[in-house]
Amino acid sequence: ILCDILDLSKIESGTVEPSTVPTDLEALALEALRPLTARIQSKELELVFEFDPELSPGYLADDVRLRQILTNLVGNAIKFTERGCVAVGLRRLSDLGGVHEIELAVQDTGVGIPTDRLQAIFTPFTQADSTITRRFAGTGLGLSITDRLVRLMGGRIAVESTLGVG
Repeated sequence: ILCDILDLSKIESGTVEPSTVPTDLEALALEALRPLTARIQSKELELVFEFDPELSPGYLADDVRLRQILTNLVGNAIKFTERGCVAVGLRRLSDLGGVHEIELAVQDTGVGIPTDRLQAIFTPFTQADSTITRRFAGTGLGLSITDRLVRLMGGRIAVESTLGVG
């Protein structure tokens, strides 16, 4: 919890500066997923990873922050999924003027989020509802940090969910 609070504080104070290095996105994703496989296996979930072959190594990205984003998103998907699967996909959407738009998507077959609470999950210390907090624990900081990191890196984050579907 302390690390999350410190991360959020640094981001909000403007002291986090994204850095860009040539990054192999497939290798980064596989490296970020590796520590999560024990949790996946212990819950008997399936992990699906789809990587667009048009994404070549060497994209300029903040590999540390991107790994943190992926870990937070997949970690949440695992936490709120009791059966079924968690799917991670990386694909190139467009190339405009030398800027590559890449989508990182995480899907799960978890508990889902009520429509009226979708945006609340990005608010610090907030979860979809109080029963979620009691049932699954957590601080409600992971997605808030993720949202801020994505925006800091010039991206955008969105959520789609159906209650009871994922």
